[in-house]
Amino acid sequence: KKLESVQDAVDERVAGQVSGLQSSFLSKLEETLSTLQNADSDTGSSSASGSASGSISGSISADLGARNADGSLSATLGAGSVVVVVGGTSALGAKLIEMLCAQASSSGWTLRALVPDGAALNTAPEVSSVLQTAPFAPFAPSPLKKSIADADAVVVLSEAACGAGGVDSAAMGRLMKAIGERTRRLVYVSCHGVERTSQLPFSLQNVFGNLDKQRAAEQEAQLRAKLGIAAYSVVRIGKLKDDASAKRYLAEVAPGDALNADIGYGAAATSLLKVLTRSEAINATLSLASAPAELLAISDDDDVWDDQFLKLIGPELFRKRVRTPAAQLANWLREWALEFLKPGKKLTTPVQIVQLPNGVMLRFLSSGSSYSDFDEVEDSDTKWKQAVAKRAAAERGSEGKPDGALRIVAEDSPSPRVRVCRAEMGEGVVVKEMSEATVLQRLERDLERLEASLRG
Repeated sequence: KKLESVQDAVDERVAGQVSGLQSSFLSKLEETLSTLQNADSDTGSSSASGSASGSISGSISADLGARNADGSLSATLGAGSVVVVVGGTSALGAKLIEMLCAQASSSGWTLRALVPDGAALNTAPEVSSVLQTAPFAPFAPSPLKKSIADADAVVVLSEAACGAGGVDSAAMGRLMKAIGERTRRLVYVSCHGVERTSQLPFSLQNVFGNLDKQRAAEQEAQLRAKLGIAAYSVVRIGKLKDDASAKRYLAEVAPGDALNADIGYGAAATSLLKVLTRSEAINATLSLASAPAELLAISDDDDVWDDQFLKLIGPELFRKRVRTPAAQLANWLREWALEFLKPGKKLTTPVQIVQLPNGVMLRFLSSGSSYSDFDEVEDSDTKWKQAVAKRAAAERGSEGKPDGALRIVAEDSPSPRVRVCRAEMGEGVVVKEMSEATVLQRLERDLERLEASLRG
């Protein structure tokens, strides 16, 4: 049976490669035909192409989307924005489309689903009066570009994460090329495990490179965003399940690829709506999972979403509920952080201790070393002053240039807790993985000791 399953997998992979070659050939043929058609447009066929695009949503406006004061595209989707769902024939796509259409009157958005030839949307009848449809032909560049040319936001539901009706990872490159200059928000729905392919159970899922393909598809979206899209979000989900009987649609949110649990269709669709509108999700990669009992115990849904999306700022690396009052805990954190300046307890990367009103910041420092000019004259007095300044800086924990930081704070709301998040992560700053891991391990250990002493 194992040999048969392996053979089936090999056959499926070969079939996929053959299909890809066929699609590539058809795509090149379509590009050639498109070029010839564009050449003919100079002799009077331009009016016909204009009416074709108008059948979707009217001619494309000269205004390429809302702009910020500096002229860059705004990530905010205001009234009149065109939101396009690709992969809408999947079960999650149907739920997302229904929710988008239900709030269309309040959002003012124009909604469109791209539908492959021969497929059909599995949505309620009342949706058809609000929703536009357009063809999804990923290997035919011209029709694809016409379908999404005026999109302000594009939501792509992958086949790997959403099942049948989702977008095949092989089509992502061409889909990203088709996105126009107007698009300012891009959301790609992927699956858990793309960054954990060496760990079980994800290593088994990646035997034939399925998760590696998803990682490549995510990178296609991120690369396209860097070429002019104001905001992208990569959303990773687990196995989807029916949650139609749920009274509330809530989800757990975590930065990166940290979760490994299933999620309901309604909770996932609601989360994607939040991703489209929340500033915390701009240029963020996040994971979703079913809401644990502690979140369901919170009565206000807005409070739940605010606290969950808070994790994306930084992003957050650590969160722990405690019994110690925040004011007392903040003082303890300031004293605790000084340990990292003591001999034998220093981190791999030097740090500067900065006190905050509700805790402390560990600012990582680069070595600050540099070479003197070859012909520079260095006398004993200069050397002495440099040595004194260097020693004083080392004693203050401030030698070197700022190079990222960790904010460690105590909070009373929604309950007493400690949170750690990255800070001062400018462009080019490298994550200090070893130092961060050491800080979090010591913090976890010492908080346990603190709480135990209070219980005793």
